[in-house]
Amino acid sequence: MKNKMVSISEVFFVGHTTLNTLIKIMEDYKNYEILALSELLAESLDISKSLFILLKANQTAGLESMLRILFEKKVYIQYILEYDSERRANALRLSKSIEIDKVSKTIKNNWKEYRQFLEMDRQGYNNLELDLNLRELKKEYRKLYNHYPKNWYSDDPQKKSFYDLCKSLNLDAEYNLIFRLFSFEIHSKQGYDYLTYKPDENKVSLKEHELKDIPYETIVVSFLDKIIECISKRYEMGPIEKV
Repeated sequence: MKNKMVSISEVFFVGHTTLNTLIKIMEDYKNYEILALSELLAESLDISKSLFILLKANQTAGLESMLRILFEKKVYIQYILEYDSERRANALRLSKSIEIDKVSKTIKNNWKEYRQFLEMDRQGYNNLELDLNLRELKKEYRKLYNHYPKNWYSDDPQKKSFYDLCKSLNLDAEYNLIFRLFSFEIHSKQGYDYLTYKPDENKVSLKEHELKDIPYETIVVSFLDKIIECISKRYEMGPIEKV
């Protein structure tokens, strides 16, 4: 049984080593599974770095949102590696491509509304437009299963939400403790963390916002450790020690 990593420097070192190993494997075995895992691991490491930059600067805004995102990445990796990995990874790829195509066409068809946000003219945007065929993408997406997946992880029609996905992986407790708790920041329900209301004076004022008593670093290390463990086990990678 492998030892759990306890420091952020160790988990980053092992994480990047694992990512480099995946990239080397991808040179010989080009498939959707390795591509998806490489992307999800790289994204997880980047999110974690950003989170620790904020922690080091004693800044709290965004921490809980990033922890929620990191939890999603972990769940996606566990789901892909559970079984039927190539098809599940392909579903993720197709889902991303379909969404990119939809957004691209929305901007193109409503250029006057969006041009103020884009630092290019319409011709410049058209030149950047991806060569995607939405009809073909949806056709391939539908062929993956005997139904059109509501979400890319909806291999079972009853798996309609992220909670259903977590429950299928026996991660419903983590969902309630991490995902739901840390969703408050995303949905702008943390006003009282930053404001003080004095009813007797009928005044609202800003208050100093301090780090909450949440073990951010422990949670990040735990999530990254689990991600690396899943990938290492899948590709039979030996133990990686920091020298």
